[in-house]
Amino acid sequence: MKNIKDKTKRYKTFLDTLFENVLEGIVIADKKGKILQANQHFLEIFDYKKNEVLGKPLDELITSPKERKKAASFTKKVAHGKNISFKTIRFTKKGKPINVSVLASPIIIDGNFEAMYGIYRDITKEINIEKDLQTERDRAQKYLDIAGVIIVSLNTKGEVTLINRLGCKILGYKQKEIIGKNWFDNFLPISIQNDVKKVYKKLLKGDLKQVNSYDNPIVNKKGEERLMAWHNTFLHNDKGNIIGILSSGKDITEKKESEEAQAAQYAISEATNTTKSFKELFSAIHKIISQIMPADNFFIAIYDRDSNTVSFPYIFGKYEKSIPDRKNGEGLTEMVIRTGKPLHAFPQKFKEILDKGEAKLLGKPWVDWLGVPLIINKQVIGVLTIESYDKEVKFGKKELNLLQFISTQVAMAIERQRNQENLQQETAKLSAMISGMNEGIVFANAQDKIIEVNAYFLNLVGKKRQEIIGKSIWDFHKGKILDKVKKLIWKFKNNPNTPEVELQRPLGDMEVILRLQPVYDNSKYAGIIFNLIDVSELKNAHKKAIAGVMEKNK
Repeated sequence: MKNIKDKTKRYKTFLDTLFENVLEGIVIADKKGKILQANQHFLEIFDYKKNEVLGKPLDELITSPKERKKAASFTKKVAHGKNISFKTIRFTKKGKPINVSVLASPIIIDGNFEAMYGIYRDITKEINIEKDLQTERDRAQKYLDIAGVIIVSLNTKGEVTLINRLGCKILGYKQKEIIGKNWFDNFLPISIQNDVKKVYKKLLKGDLKQVNSYDNPIVNKKGEERLMAWHNTFLHNDKGNIIGILSSGKDITEKKESEEAQAAQYAISEATNTTKSFKELFSAIHKIISQIMPADNFFIAIYDRDSNTVSFPYIFGKYEKSIPDRKNGEGLTEMVIRTGKPLHAFPQKFKEILDKGEAKLLGKPWVDWLGVPLIINKQVIGVLTIESYDKEVKFGKKELNLLQFISTQVAMAIERQRNQENLQQETAKLSAMISGMNEGIVFANAQDKIIEVNAYFLNLVGKKRQEIIGKSIWDFHKGKILDKVKKLIWKFKNNPNTPEVELQRPLGDMEVILRLQPVYDNSKYAGIIFNLIDVSELKNAHKKAIAGVMEKNK
Protein backbone atom coordinates (compact mmCIF):
# COMPACT_ATOMS: atom_id res chain seq x y z
CA MET A 1 0.00 0.00 0.00
CA LYS A 2 2.83 2.31 0.94
CA ASN A 3 4.54 1.60 -2.41
CA ILE A 4 1.36 2.54 -4.26
CA LYS A 5 1.08 5.78 -2.30
CA ASP A 6 4.74 6.59 -2.91
CA LYS A 7 4.40 5.85 -6.61
CA THR A 8 1.25 7.95 -6.84
CA LYS A 9 2.97 10.80 -5.03
CA ARG A 10 5.93 10.51 -7.37
CA TYR A 11 3.73 10.66 -10.48
CA LYS A 12 1.90 13.67 -9.09
CA THR A 13 5.24 15.38 -8.51
CA PHE A 14 6.22 14.66 -12.14
CA LEU A 15 2.93 16.01 -13.47
CA ASP A 16 3.07 19.12 -11.28
CA THR A 17 6.63 19.81 -12.39
CA LEU A 18 5.70 19.31 -16.06
CA PHE A 19 2.57 21.45 -15.63
CA GLU A 20 4.52 24.32 -14.14
CA ASN A 21 7.62 24.24 -16.33
CA VAL A 22 6.25 23.56 -19.79
CA LEU A 23 6.84 26.56 -22.14
CA GLU A 24 3.17 26.92 -22.97
CA GLY A 25 0.32 28.35 -20.94
CA ILE A 26 -1.93 25.66 -19.50
CA VAL A 27 -5.21 26.23 -17.77
CA ILE A 28 -7.73 23.74 -16.30
CA ALA A 29 -11.38 24.76 -15.95
CA ASP A 30 -14.49 23.09 -14.63
CA LYS A 31 -17.71 22.33 -16.50
CA LYS A 32 -18.80 25.97 -16.21
CA GLY A 33 -15.51 27.30 -17.50
CA LYS A 34 -14.19 28.50 -14.14
CA ILE A 35 -10.46 28.19 -13.70
CA LEU A 36 -9.35 25.39 -11.40
CA GLN A 37 -5.64 25.65 -12.10
CA ALA A 38 -3.26 27.71 -14.24
CA ASN A 39 0.47 27.29 -14.72
CA GLN A 40 3.09 30.02 -14.45
CA HIS A 41 3.50 30.44 -18.19
CA PHE A 42 -0.25 31.06 -18.61
CA LEU A 43 -0.08 33.73 -15.90
CA GLU A 44 2.95 35.35 -17.61
CA ILE A 45 1.27 35.42 -21.01
CA PHE A 46 -1.81 37.25 -19.68
CA ASP A 47 -0.08 39.19 -16.87
CA TYR A 48 -2.13 37.77 -13.95
CA LYS A 49 -1.33 36.47 -10.53
CA LYS A 50 -2.65 33.06 -9.51
CA ASN A 51 -5.09 34.37 -6.90
CA GLU A 52 -6.56 36.68 -9.61
CA VAL A 53 -7.58 33.81 -11.88
CA LEU A 54 -8.54 30.85 -9.68
CA GLY A 55 -12.30 30.40 -9.57
CA LYS A 56 -12.85 33.05 -12.24
CA PRO A 57 -14.56 32.39 -15.61
CA LEU A 58 -11.78 31.89 -18.18
CA ASP A 59 -13.62 33.64 -21.02
CA GLU A 60 -14.32 36.77 -18.95
CA LEU A 61 -10.63 37.11 -18.03
CA ILE A 62 -8.99 36.89 -21.46
CA THR A 63 -11.76 37.36 -24.06
CA SER A 64 -13.21 40.64 -25.35
CA PRO A 65 -16.97 41.12 -24.82
CA LYS A 66 -17.55 40.84 -28.57
CA GLU A 67 -15.85 37.45 -28.73
CA ARG A 68 -17.38 35.85 -25.60
CA LYS A 69 -20.33 34.34 -27.40
CA LYS A 70 -17.98 32.66 -29.87
CA ALA A 71 -15.67 31.56 -27.04
CA ALA A 72 -18.67 30.07 -25.19
CA SER A 73 -19.49 28.02 -28.28
CA PHE A 74 -15.95 26.58 -28.20
CA THR A 75 -16.34 25.73 -24.50
CA LYS A 76 -19.62 24.01 -25.25
CA LYS A 77 -18.00 21.85 -27.95
CA VAL A 78 -15.26 20.76 -25.55
CA ALA A 79 -17.87 20.00 -22.89
CA HIS A 80 -19.44 17.63 -25.41
CA GLY A 81 -16.17 15.75 -25.66
CA LYS A 82 -14.61 17.37 -28.74
CA ASN A 83 -11.00 18.46 -29.21
CA ILE A 84 -10.65 21.83 -30.89
CA SER A 85 -7.73 23.97 -32.00
CA PHE A 86 -7.71 27.46 -33.41
CA LYS A 87 -5.79 30.72 -33.63
CA THR A 88 -7.26 33.85 -32.16
CA ILE A 89 -6.63 37.04 -30.20
CA ARG A 90 -6.93 37.06 -26.41
CA PHE A 91 -6.26 39.94 -23.98
CA THR A 92 -4.00 40.51 -20.98
CA LYS A 93 -5.15 41.91 -17.67
CA LYS A 94 -4.39 45.44 -18.99
CA GLY A 95 -6.26 44.82 -22.26
CA LYS A 96 -3.23 44.24 -24.47
CA PRO A 97 -4.11 41.93 -27.41
CA ILE A 98 -2.06 38.74 -27.72
CA ASN A 99 -2.04 36.45 -30.76
CA VAL A 100 -2.37 32.89 -29.47
CA SER A 101 -2.89 29.38 -30.73
CA VAL A 102 -5.31 27.38 -28.57
CA LEU A 103 -5.71 23.63 -28.11
CA ALA A 104 -8.70 22.70 -25.90
CA SER A 105 -9.62 19.16 -24.83
CA PRO A 106 -12.05 17.57 -22.34
CA ILE A 107 -10.90 15.65 -19.25
CA ILE A 108 -12.92 12.42 -19.06
CA ILE A 109 -12.88 10.27 -15.90
CA ASP A 110 -14.75 6.95 -15.83
CA GLY A 111 -16.60 8.02 -18.95
CA ASN A 112 -17.80 11.27 -17.41
CA PHE A 113 -16.80 14.80 -18.40
CA GLU A 114 -15.15 16.26 -15.29
CA ALA A 115 -13.20 19.26 -16.54
CA MET A 116 -11.34 20.71 -19.50
CA TYR A 117 -7.88 22.05 -20.19
CA GLY A 118 -6.53 24.59 -22.63
CA ILE A 119 -3.01 25.00 -23.93
CA TYR A 120 -2.15 28.56 -24.98
CA ARG A 121 0.88 29.52 -27.02
CA ASP A 122 1.91 33.11 -27.71
CA ILE A 123 2.35 33.27 -31.51
CA THR A 124 2.83 37.05 -31.76
CA LYS A 125 6.37 36.66 -33.12
CA GLU A 126 5.24 34.07 -35.64
CA ILE A 127 2.39 36.32 -36.76
CA ASN A 128 4.79 39.24 -37.14
CA ILE A 129 7.20 37.07 -39.11
CA GLU A 130 4.33 35.94 -41.34
CA LYS A 131 3.27 39.56 -41.81
CA ASP A 132 6.82 40.55 -42.70
CA LEU A 133 7.05 37.65 -45.12
CA GLN A 134 3.73 38.59 -46.67
CA THR A 135 4.88 42.19 -46.95
CA GLU A 136 8.03 41.03 -48.74
CA ARG A 137 5.95 38.76 -50.96
CA ASP A 138 3.61 41.65 -51.79
CA ARG A 139 6.54 43.94 -52.49
CA ALA A 140 8.21 41.32 -54.67
CA GLN A 141 4.93 40.72 -56.51
CA LYS A 142 4.61 44.46 -57.14
CA TYR A 143 8.10 44.51 -58.62
CA LEU A 144 7.18 41.53 -60.78
CA ASP A 145 3.91 43.12 -61.86
CA ILE A 146 5.45 46.45 -62.91
CA ALA A 147 8.26 44.72 -64.81
CA GLY A 148 8.06 45.26 -68.56
CA VAL A 149 8.77 41.57 -69.22
CA ILE A 150 7.16 38.22 -68.49
CA ILE A 151 8.50 36.64 -65.29
CA VAL A 152 7.81 32.91 -65.04
CA SER A 153 9.21 30.21 -62.79
CA LEU A 154 9.05 26.46 -63.51
CA ASN A 155 9.74 23.49 -61.23
CA THR A 156 11.57 20.35 -62.31
CA LYS A 157 8.35 18.96 -63.81
CA GLY A 158 7.97 22.03 -66.00
CA GLU A 159 4.98 23.25 -63.99
CA VAL A 160 4.46 26.98 -63.51
CA THR A 161 5.09 28.03 -59.91
CA LEU A 162 5.10 31.81 -60.45
CA ILE A 163 4.02 34.23 -63.16
CA ASN A 164 3.59 38.00 -63.10
CA ARG A 165 0.72 40.18 -64.29
CA LEU A 166 2.22 40.92 -67.72
CA GLY A 167 2.70 37.20 -68.31
CA CYS A 168 -0.99 36.64 -67.59
CA LYS A 169 -1.93 39.52 -69.90
CA ILE A 170 0.16 38.29 -72.84
CA LEU A 171 -1.07 34.70 -72.42
CA GLY A 172 -4.65 35.86 -71.94
CA TYR A 173 -5.27 33.79 -68.79
CA LYS A 174 -5.89 34.55 -65.12
CA GLN A 175 -3.05 33.67 -62.76
CA LYS A 176 -4.98 30.77 -61.20
CA GLU A 177 -5.46 29.28 -64.68
CA ILE A 178 -1.68 29.22 -65.23
CA ILE A 179 -0.15 28.27 -61.85
CA GLY A 180 0.37 24.51 -61.63
CA LYS A 181 -0.05 23.95 -65.38
CA ASN A 182 2.71 22.36 -67.44
CA TRP A 183 4.36 25.22 -69.33
CA PHE A 184 5.39 23.17 -72.35
CA ASP A 185 2.07 21.38 -72.88
CA ASN A 186 -0.13 24.44 -72.48
CA PHE A 187 1.75 27.56 -73.57
CA LEU A 188 4.12 26.52 -76.38
CA PRO A 189 3.26 25.77 -80.04
CA ILE A 190 2.63 22.07 -80.60
CA SER A 191 5.38 21.96 -83.23
CA ILE A 192 8.14 22.70 -80.68
CA GLN A 193 6.74 21.20 -77.44
CA ASN A 194 8.60 17.87 -77.54
CA ASP A 195 11.92 19.39 -78.59
CA VAL A 196 11.84 22.04 -75.85
CA LYS A 197 10.85 19.43 -73.23
CA LYS A 198 13.87 17.29 -74.14
CA VAL A 199 16.20 20.28 -73.90
CA TYR A 200 14.71 21.24 -70.50
CA LYS A 201 15.25 17.74 -69.08
CA LYS A 202 18.85 17.70 -70.27
CA LEU A 203 19.46 21.11 -68.74
CA LEU A 204 18.12 19.98 -65.35
CA LYS A 205 20.33 16.88 -65.46
CA GLY A 206 23.37 18.94 -66.32
CA ASP A 207 23.78 17.21 -69.70
CA LEU A 208 23.65 20.59 -71.46
CA LYS A 209 25.23 23.91 -70.61
CA GLN A 210 22.81 26.60 -69.42
CA VAL A 211 21.53 28.76 -72.28
CA ASN A 212 21.11 32.23 -70.82
CA SER A 213 19.40 33.82 -73.82
CA TYR A 214 17.32 32.48 -76.69
CA ASP A 215 14.17 33.25 -78.69
CA ASN A 216 11.13 31.01 -78.97
CA PRO A 217 7.38 31.53 -79.33
CA ILE A 218 4.52 31.08 -76.89
CA VAL A 219 0.82 30.55 -77.64
CA ASN A 220 -1.88 32.70 -76.01
CA LYS A 221 -5.46 31.78 -75.18
CA LYS A 222 -6.63 32.86 -78.67
CA GLY A 223 -4.15 30.48 -80.28
CA GLU A 224 -1.92 33.33 -81.50
CA GLU A 225 1.84 32.96 -81.37
CA ARG A 226 4.02 35.63 -79.74
CA LEU A 227 7.79 35.57 -80.18
CA MET A 228 9.67 36.05 -76.91
CA ALA A 229 13.32 36.81 -76.15
CA TRP A 230 14.10 34.78 -73.01
CA HIS A 231 16.77 35.16 -70.33
CA ASN A 232 17.09 32.21 -67.91
CA THR A 233 18.67 31.37 -64.59
CA PHE A 234 18.59 28.11 -62.62
CA LEU A 235 17.06 27.90 -59.15
CA HIS A 236 19.01 25.81 -56.59
CA ASN A 237 18.20 24.45 -53.14
CA ASP A 238 20.52 24.60 -50.09
CA LYS A 239 22.42 21.55 -51.35
CA GLY A 240 23.10 23.14 -54.72
CA ASN A 241 20.69 20.91 -56.62
CA ILE A 242 18.63 22.42 -59.46
CA ILE A 243 15.00 22.75 -58.43
CA GLY A 244 13.70 24.77 -61.32
CA ILE A 245 14.27 27.72 -63.63
CA LEU A 246 13.38 31.42 -63.51
CA SER A 247 12.89 33.13 -66.86
CA SER A 248 12.21 36.65 -68.02
CA GLY A 249 10.75 37.08 -71.50
CA LYS A 250 10.37 40.18 -73.65
CA ASP A 251 7.75 40.23 -76.39
CA ILE A 252 9.66 40.93 -79.63
CA THR A 253 6.90 39.91 -82.04
CA GLU A 254 6.32 43.37 -83.50
CA LYS A 255 10.05 44.13 -83.54
CA LYS A 256 10.80 40.91 -85.41
CA GLU A 257 7.96 41.47 -87.86
CA SER A 258 9.12 45.05 -88.42
CA GLU A 259 12.68 43.89 -89.07
CA GLU A 260 11.45 41.23 -91.50
CA ALA A 261 9.22 43.76 -93.28
CA GLN A 262 11.99 46.35 -93.54
CA ALA A 263 14.41 43.73 -94.86
CA ALA A 264 11.77 42.69 -97.42
CA GLN A 265 11.22 46.33 -98.40
CA TYR A 266 14.93 46.82 -98.95
CA ALA A 267 15.22 43.58 -100.94
CA ILE A 268 12.27 44.59 -103.16
CA SER A 269 13.85 48.01 -103.72
CA GLU A 270 17.10 46.31 -104.71
CA ALA A 271 15.22 43.97 -107.03
CA THR A 272 13.77 47.00 -108.83
CA ASN A 273 17.29 48.12 -109.71
CA THR A 274 18.60 44.72 -110.76
CA THR A 275 15.69 43.14 -112.67
CA LYS A 276 15.17 43.97 -116.34
CA SER A 277 11.53 42.97 -116.84
CA PHE A 278 8.22 42.64 -115.04
CA LYS A 279 8.56 38.85 -115.08
CA GLU A 280 11.92 39.00 -113.29
CA LEU A 281 10.64 41.62 -110.84
CA PHE A 282 7.49 39.65 -109.92
CA SER A 283 9.49 36.44 -109.47
CA ALA A 284 11.92 38.29 -107.17
CA ILE A 285 9.03 39.79 -105.13
CA HIS A 286 7.48 36.33 -104.72
CA LYS A 287 10.77 34.86 -103.55
CA ILE A 288 11.25 37.66 -100.98
CA ILE A 289 7.71 37.29 -99.58
CA SER A 290 8.10 33.48 -99.37
CA GLN A 291 10.97 34.00 -96.93
CA ILE A 292 8.73 35.67 -94.33
CA MET A 293 5.35 33.92 -94.77
CA PRO A 294 3.73 30.92 -96.52
CA ALA A 295 3.36 31.91 -100.21
CA ASP A 296 3.04 28.61 -102.09
CA ASN A 297 0.01 30.06 -103.86
CA PHE A 298 0.72 33.63 -104.87
CA PHE A 299 -0.38 36.03 -107.57
CA ILE A 300 -0.11 39.67 -108.56
CA ALA A 301 -3.04 41.39 -110.24
CA ILE A 302 -2.68 44.65 -112.19
CA TYR A 303 -5.62 47.01 -112.64
CA ASP A 304 -5.97 49.23 -115.72
CA ARG A 305 -8.28 52.07 -114.75
CA ASP A 306 -8.83 53.33 -118.29
CA SER A 307 -10.16 50.00 -119.56
CA ASN A 308 -11.45 48.82 -116.14
CA THR A 309 -9.57 45.56 -116.72
CA VAL A 310 -7.79 43.29 -114.27
CA SER A 311 -4.87 41.24 -115.57
CA PHE A 312 -2.76 38.60 -113.81
CA PRO A 313 0.82 38.89 -115.12
CA TYR A 314 2.28 36.67 -112.35
CA ILE A 315 0.73 33.50 -110.95
CA PHE A 316 2.47 30.84 -108.87
CA GLY A 317 0.29 28.11 -107.45
CA LYS A 318 -0.64 24.49 -107.23
CA TYR A 319 -3.93 24.73 -109.09
CA GLU A 320 -4.09 27.99 -111.05
CA LYS A 321 -1.43 28.45 -113.75
CA SER A 322 -3.05 31.35 -115.59
CA ILE A 323 -6.07 33.63 -115.24
CA PRO A 324 -7.48 35.46 -118.29
CA ASP A 325 -7.91 39.24 -118.19
CA ARG A 326 -11.38 40.22 -117.04
CA LYS A 327 -13.64 43.26 -116.82
CA ASN A 328 -16.14 44.00 -114.06
CA GLY A 329 -15.06 40.84 -112.25
CA GLU A 330 -16.90 39.68 -109.15
CA GLY A 331 -14.00 38.01 -107.38
CA LEU A 332 -12.27 38.98 -104.15
CA THR A 333 -9.52 40.69 -106.16
CA GLU A 334 -12.03 43.16 -107.58
CA MET A 335 -13.48 43.67 -104.10
CA VAL A 336 -10.04 44.77 -102.85
CA ILE A 337 -9.70 47.09 -105.88
CA ARG A 338 -13.14 48.63 -105.23
CA THR A 339 -12.62 49.20 -101.51
CA GLY A 340 -8.89 49.97 -101.57
CA LYS A 341 -8.59 48.03 -98.30
CA PRO A 342 -6.80 44.79 -97.35
CA LEU A 343 -9.02 41.71 -97.06
CA HIS A 344 -8.55 38.54 -95.01
CA ALA A 345 -11.25 36.20 -96.33
CA PHE A 346 -11.06 33.35 -93.83
CA PRO A 347 -13.99 30.88 -94.15
CA GLN A 348 -16.44 32.67 -91.83
CA LYS A 349 -15.61 36.07 -93.35
CA PHE A 350 -15.96 34.74 -96.89
CA LYS A 351 -19.38 33.28 -96.03
CA GLU A 352 -20.47 36.75 -94.87
CA ILE A 353 -19.17 38.21 -98.15
CA LEU A 354 -21.10 35.60 -100.18
CA ASP A 355 -24.28 36.15 -98.16
CA LYS A 356 -24.09 39.91 -98.80
CA GLY A 357 -23.41 39.38 -102.49
CA GLU A 358 -20.21 41.42 -102.35
CA ALA A 359 -18.17 38.84 -104.29
CA LYS A 360 -18.30 35.34 -105.73
CA LEU A 361 -15.99 32.34 -105.61
CA LEU A 362 -13.95 32.25 -108.79
CA GLY A 363 -11.74 29.20 -109.24
CA LYS A 364 -11.00 26.32 -106.86
CA PRO A 365 -12.18 26.70 -103.20
CA TRP A 366 -9.34 27.57 -100.85
CA VAL A 367 -8.80 27.27 -97.09
CA ASP A 368 -7.63 30.85 -96.54
CA TRP A 369 -7.26 33.99 -98.69
CA LEU A 370 -5.36 37.20 -98.06
CA GLY A 371 -5.14 40.19 -100.40
CA VAL A 372 -3.81 43.73 -100.05
CA PRO A 373 -4.17 46.64 -102.51
CA LEU A 374 -1.18 48.13 -104.33
CA ILE A 375 -1.65 51.90 -104.21
CA ILE A 376 0.16 54.76 -105.95
CA ASN A 377 -0.96 58.37 -105.49
CA LYS A 378 -4.13 57.16 -103.71
CA GLN A 379 -5.06 55.05 -106.75
CA VAL A 380 -5.23 51.24 -106.67
CA ILE A 381 -2.97 49.83 -109.39
CA GLY A 382 -3.24 46.18 -108.41
CA VAL A 383 -3.57 43.51 -105.72
CA LEU A 384 -1.02 41.28 -103.96
CA THR A 385 -2.58 37.94 -102.95
CA ILE A 386 -1.63 34.73 -101.13
CA GLU A 387 -3.91 31.70 -100.86
CA SER A 388 -3.83 28.47 -98.88
CA TYR A 389 -5.25 25.10 -99.90
CA ASP A 390 -3.75 23.35 -96.87
CA LYS A 391 -5.72 23.09 -93.61
CA GLU A 392 -2.45 23.35 -91.67
CA VAL A 393 -1.55 26.67 -93.33
CA LYS A 394 -3.71 29.57 -92.21
CA PHE A 395 -3.06 33.29 -92.18
CA GLY A 396 -3.43 35.72 -89.30
CA LYS A 397 -2.69 39.21 -88.13
CA LYS A 398 1.06 38.72 -88.62
CA GLU A 399 0.76 37.84 -92.32
CA LEU A 400 -1.78 40.60 -92.93
CA ASN A 401 0.44 43.23 -91.27
CA LEU A 402 3.57 42.08 -93.09
CA LEU A 403 1.88 41.96 -96.49
CA GLN A 404 0.29 45.36 -95.95
CA PHE A 405 3.60 46.83 -94.76
CA ILE A 406 5.51 45.81 -97.87
CA SER A 407 2.66 46.48 -100.34
CA THR A 408 3.71 50.12 -100.70
CA GLN A 409 7.23 49.09 -101.71
CA VAL A 410 5.83 46.51 -104.14
CA ALA A 411 3.53 49.15 -105.69
CA MET A 412 6.46 51.56 -106.04
CA ALA A 413 8.60 48.81 -107.57
CA ILE A 414 5.91 48.02 -110.14
CA GLU A 415 5.43 51.70 -110.91
CA ARG A 416 9.20 52.23 -111.30
CA GLN A 417 9.48 49.19 -113.56
CA ARG A 418 6.54 50.44 -115.59
CA ASN A 419 8.09 53.92 -115.87
CA GLN A 420 11.45 52.37 -116.74
CA GLU A 421 9.93 50.34 -119.55
CA ASN A 422 7.99 53.40 -120.77
CA LEU A 423 11.19 55.44 -120.59
CA GLN A 424 13.07 52.82 -122.55
CA GLN A 425 10.38 52.83 -125.21
CA GLU A 426 10.32 56.62 -125.39
CA THR A 427 14.12 56.75 -125.38
CA ALA A 428 14.21 54.27 -128.25
CA LYS A 429 11.78 56.44 -130.20
CA LEU A 430 13.77 59.55 -129.35
CA SER A 431 17.04 57.92 -130.32
CA ALA A 432 15.57 56.93 -133.68
CA MET A 433 14.28 60.47 -134.26
CA ILE A 434 17.55 62.26 -133.50
CA SER A 435 19.96 59.74 -134.96
CA GLY A 436 19.95 61.25 -138.49
CA MET A 437 20.02 64.93 -137.50
CA ASN A 438 22.96 67.05 -138.74
CA GLU A 439 23.43 68.78 -135.41
CA GLY A 440 24.47 67.61 -131.97
CA ILE A 441 21.54 66.67 -129.68
CA VAL A 442 21.88 66.11 -125.90
CA PHE A 443 18.97 65.32 -123.53
CA ALA A 444 19.36 65.81 -119.75
CA ASN A 445 16.76 65.03 -117.07
CA ALA A 446 15.54 67.22 -114.18
CA GLN A 447 18.48 66.00 -112.10
CA ASP A 448 20.94 67.33 -114.72
CA LYS A 449 21.99 63.83 -115.84
CA ILE A 450 22.51 63.15 -119.57
CA ILE A 451 20.02 60.48 -120.70
CA GLU A 452 20.41 60.54 -124.52
CA VAL A 453 22.77 61.82 -127.23
CA ASN A 454 22.92 61.35 -130.99
CA ALA A 455 25.76 60.13 -133.18
CA TYR A 456 26.41 63.60 -134.61
CA PHE A 457 27.20 64.92 -131.10
CA LEU A 458 29.49 61.98 -130.33
CA ASN A 459 31.41 62.61 -133.58
CA LEU A 460 31.50 66.31 -132.81
CA VAL A 461 33.16 65.84 -129.41
CA GLY A 462 35.08 62.67 -130.24
CA LYS A 463 33.52 60.62 -127.40
CA LYS A 464 31.87 57.22 -127.06
CA ARG A 465 28.26 56.87 -125.89
CA GLN A 466 29.18 55.17 -122.58
CA GLU A 467 31.45 58.12 -121.78
CA ILE A 468 28.51 60.53 -121.96
CA ILE A 469 25.31 58.77 -120.81
CA GLY A 470 24.67 59.16 -117.07
CA LYS A 471 27.21 61.96 -116.65
CA SER A 472 26.34 65.38 -115.26
CA ILE A 473 25.92 68.23 -117.72
CA TRP A 474 28.32 70.21 -115.56
CA ASP A 475 31.16 67.90 -116.57
CA PHE A 476 31.16 69.48 -120.04
CA HIS A 477 31.22 73.18 -119.21
CA LYS A 478 33.71 75.39 -117.43
CA GLY A 479 34.63 78.97 -116.69
CA LYS A 480 32.26 81.76 -117.68
CA ILE A 481 30.19 79.44 -119.87
CA LEU A 482 29.60 77.14 -116.84
CA ASP A 483 28.39 80.08 -114.76
CA LYS A 484 26.11 81.30 -117.54
CA VAL A 485 24.59 77.83 -118.20
CA LYS A 486 23.96 77.31 -114.46
CA LYS A 487 22.09 80.65 -114.23
CA LEU A 488 19.98 79.80 -117.28
CA ILE A 489 19.01 76.32 -116.00
CA TRP A 490 18.17 77.80 -112.61
CA LYS A 491 15.78 80.19 -114.41
CA PHE A 492 14.28 77.30 -116.41
CA LYS A 493 13.64 75.30 -113.21
CA ASN A 494 12.04 78.21 -111.35
CA ASN A 495 10.20 79.97 -114.19
CA PRO A 496 8.32 77.76 -116.68
CA ASN A 497 7.80 80.75 -119.03
CA THR A 498 11.52 81.25 -119.70
CA PRO A 499 12.14 81.00 -123.50
CA GLU A 500 14.93 79.03 -125.14
CA VAL A 501 18.35 80.64 -125.23
CA GLU A 502 21.22 80.55 -127.75
CA LEU A 503 24.90 80.94 -126.87
CA GLN A 504 27.98 80.96 -129.06
CA ARG A 505 30.95 79.31 -127.43
CA PRO A 506 34.21 77.55 -128.25
CA LEU A 507 34.26 73.77 -127.99
CA GLY A 508 37.82 72.50 -128.29
CA ASP A 509 39.11 73.76 -131.65
CA MET A 510 35.57 74.42 -132.84
CA GLU A 511 33.16 77.27 -132.52
CA VAL A 512 29.58 76.18 -131.83
CA ILE A 513 26.16 77.66 -131.28
CA LEU A 514 24.59 76.12 -128.18
CA ARG A 515 20.79 76.27 -128.00
CA LEU A 516 19.22 75.53 -124.55
CA GLN A 517 15.58 74.35 -124.85
CA PRO A 518 13.78 73.65 -121.49
CA VAL A 519 11.25 70.75 -121.33
CA TYR A 520 8.17 71.01 -119.11
CA ASP A 521 5.60 68.42 -117.97
CA ASN A 522 2.43 70.11 -116.70
CA SER A 523 4.42 73.30 -116.01
CA LYS A 524 7.00 71.31 -114.04
CA TYR A 525 10.61 71.30 -115.21
CA ALA A 526 11.40 67.85 -116.63
CA GLY A 527 14.78 68.42 -118.29
CA ILE A 528 16.59 70.22 -121.04
CA ILE A 529 17.62 69.74 -124.71
CA PHE A 530 21.01 71.00 -125.88
CA ASN A 531 21.43 71.63 -129.64
CA LEU A 532 25.01 72.08 -130.84
CA ILE A 533 25.73 73.48 -134.34
CA ASP A 534 29.32 73.65 -135.58
CA VAL A 535 29.83 77.14 -137.06
CA SER A 536 33.61 76.94 -137.29
CA GLU A 537 33.60 77.12 -141.14
CA LEU A 538 31.20 80.05 -141.12
CA LYS A 539 33.36 81.86 -138.59
CA ASN A 540 36.51 81.17 -140.58
CA ALA A 541 34.79 82.30 -143.79
CA HIS A 542 33.64 85.45 -142.02
CA LYS A 543 37.20 86.12 -140.85
CA LYS A 544 38.56 85.60 -144.38
CA ALA A 545 35.96 87.95 -145.84
CA ILE A 546 36.85 90.67 -143.34
CA ALA A 547 40.56 90.15 -143.99
CA GLY A 548 39.96 90.44 -147.78
CA VAL A 549 38.04 93.67 -147.39
CA MET A 550 40.75 95.13 -145.21
CA GLU A 551 43.44 94.11 -147.74
CA LYS A 552 41.50 95.67 -150.58
CA ASN A 553 41.07 98.94 -148.67
CA LYS A 554 44.82 99.13 -148.23
